[in-house]
Amino acid sequence: KVKATDTWGEVTWSPTWRFYVDPEAGPRPVHDLIATVSGNDIVLTWSEVAGADRYDIYKSDQPDAGFTLYGNTINLTYTDIDAVDDVVKYYRVVAVDNDLVVDYWRDLDGNPIPRHRQE
Repeated sequence: KVKATDTWGEVTWSPTWRFYVDPEAGPRPVHDLIATVSGNDIVLTWSEVAGADRYDIYKSDQPDAGFTLYGNTINLTYTDIDAVDDVVKYYRVVAVDNDLVVDYWRDLDGNPIPRHRQE
């Protein structure tokens, strides 16, 4: 079963199905994202994501929209220079894997069913 929760706390459960995770799957989401203030800068830090080649940093002044690519890094930290002002900022950090990723479902016997390719 898969549990999905939205930003309002509403929960939906999927039917029970078989799911397979390829051990060579692309990077997982970052976690333990922490934002700290250092002088006039905002310093973002997060936990390493296995398989990530870089991390893209997106920024917006809205919590759920308007995110644009602000920068990227291969490190587990990013400094937004002179970011401290009276405007609230929202950040998203996305782990990026430069390798070709093949996205597929599996049937009940475990055979791959291709869906689409992403480069």
